[in-house]
Amino acid sequence: MSGSVPRVVTVDGEPWLSSAVFLSRDDALVVGADALRMGVADPSRLENRVKARLGEREVLLGDTVVPVSTMVLALLARAVRAAAAVAGAPVDHLVLTHPPDWSGERLSGLLAAATGVAPRISTIAEPVGAGVWFATRGELGVDGADRLPLGGVLGVLDVGGGTVDVAVVRREHTGIVVVGRACIPGLGGGDFDRLIIDHLRETVPGLADRLADPAGTNLVRMREAVAFRQDVRRAKELLSRHERVELRLPGGLPNTALTRADLERVLHSHLDRITAFTLRTVLLSGVEAHQLTALQLAGGSTRIPLLWRLLAEVVPVPIQLDDQPESVVALGACAVAVSHSVPPAVVPSPGADARPFFWRLR
Repeated sequence: MSGSVPRVVTVDGEPWLSSAVFLSRDDALVVGADALRMGVADPSRLENRVKARLGEREVLLGDTVVPVSTMVLALLARAVRAAAAVAGAPVDHLVLTHPPDWSGERLSGLLAAATGVAPRISTIAEPVGAGVWFATRGELGVDGADRLPLGGVLGVLDVGGGTVDVAVVRREHTGIVVVGRACIPGLGGGDFDRLIIDHLRETVPGLADRLADPAGTNLVRMREAVAFRQDVRRAKELLSRHERVELRLPGGLPNTALTRADLERVLHSHLDRITAFTLRTVLLSGVEAHQLTALQLAGGSTRIPLLWRLLAEVVPVPIQLDDQPESVVALGACAVAVSHSVPPAVVPSPGADARPFFWRLR
């Protein structure tokens, strides 16, 4: 509602919802963290990232053909229910964020799948959402002229679960528009987790043997592996604030220490690649690095301190990291939906009594 403070809705204890879908034996679609847990016992019935399937019509889960639109609808319905529970009222306006290079076919498929979830549905490109958040910082209804003046350009680095997206956006009379973007596919927070696990396999005695299950038939070890991946992800996040964490190992192996120095050694070459890619994308957008108003970071993995340091060496402007970088894009969409300034690709804002909700596809 106009003038209200946006709130991040948690689903399954996290400020985001995994786009995983599992088809149970009774043909029910289970989504999010529960889908990942159930998929351990029967991976053939699990789709890990529905977002990546939006260009397709259907997928095979077990021996059942399931329309992609049906899976998307199940995810959206779960997220909207969680938001309605927090708001204490139905969601009136659903804003879906998406990569800026999505084709009209993908966007049409997304909107078609969302039909009926909320009375009003909008879409907004992810870097536009990040740009709006930088400009307004949650001060709904403010045009952001002081932070991002007319003609001002902003760099956006978004490190997601499986991709790295860099964009340059500019504030124009019509709103915030994308003037350049590029993506590194197959690199993101999930890949960082796997690299850390590979490092631990090589350095911790007995761990490689404990995690080994070539046939994928030992359910105990499969569950241990899933839990261990989650522990590694949490340890990675903690190392953004602490120098050292204790990591619980599977199978009764003694705990081991993981340090920030370990993390930086494992990830250094990849973070260096992201830094160079960021600068190159800005330059290819026709903008000199010093012309940026700032570089806005988005995505949980941008918390890694080494990434800030590397970026600061090549980007001579302020680097903006928020308390919840994984929510920057959605919060920007929130500011758009309840303000009077509507950037391109967003339908008109709802009325003052509407309850908007914003979900970012992961």
